Amino acid sequence: MFGIKKGGFDSRDFSRELKKVMDKKAYGIQMADEIFRLLCGYCQGGADCTVYYGYGGREILFGTTMPEDEAAFYRRDFREHTESARVRDKKAVWIWTENGALRGMWVFEIHDGAAESTEMVCRETVLAVQAVFSACLLAEELEKEQKRDCVTGLYGNVVFEETLRRFMEQKADGYLIAARRPVRYGGCGTAMNGTIQMLAETCISSGVPDIYRIGEDTVALLCMEGQEKAYAIAQQIADTGETDLCVTRISALEGGKVYPVIWRSLGRTEHAGKAFGLHYPYPKLPIYMEGSEGGWNGKTEQ
Repeated sequence: MFGIKKGGFDSRDFSRELKKVMDKKAYGIQMADEIFRLLCGYCQGGADCTVYYGYGGREILFGTTMPEDEAAFYRRDFREHTESARVRDKKAVWIWTENGALRGMWVFEIHDGAAESTEMVCRETVLAVQAVFSACLLAEELEKEQKRDCVTGLYGNVVFEETLRRFMEQKADGYLIAARRPVRYGGCGTAMNGTIQMLAETCISSGVPDIYRIGEDTVALLCMEGQEKAYAIAQQIADTGETDLCVTRISALEGGKVYPVIWRSLGRTEHAGKAFGLHYPYPKLPIYMEGSEGGWNGKTEQ
């Protein structure tokens, strides 16, 4: 491919620029963002670009050269693997990629009067960056895997905040659902580990991919499938037992007041002063050891 010129596009030049972006830099979301900007720079004369990537059913990357509210039209295409024209009589090109659990969708809206070679240029640039772009996102996910809570298998506060902040910046139309299940101690009852595990399993069964453990007894979900779905999930959780719930529209949240909104709604005023970006000191390891006969034995993990 490299060295072939089409409509003023020099793929050899693009390769050199891509190498500069990659030179002596760590693979991750920052490099992926730089690669996206480079690609858009080469296509901007003939097309607008929107990209979505997901990992294991979760949306992990969104980028666009269009107004974000217009580009959001393609989010449903990404989730449902469809190709729907946003503007009648305007040509759009979809390019799908897949690498195991990593799935991507590139959409190029071709400008009116663009050169005939524009579609080919778009396809060539995606082909040129696809491998390294995927490697960057997989490296980012590998780093996130180290931030999972070992009791529930869910991501914790760090990833929760990164994802919620991204949705807030995008002004995404979604809902934050927080669920807290009180821990009851007793000789024959389950201790904290069992309680939070059962709550996590209930949340996972909802089918929502963005689920996080944000406190010792609290799980948060980010639902991007509308109000009806969000409240149906909340009802599903409530039906499984005594649970405090908070349902809030993401667009109504403010960065510095996310945790206060959650804790006040869940009746935990002692935590209402916690700031978004200040992570909880709760340990990653199980903090209660259950005795062989069940129930808390009074010992803690160090």
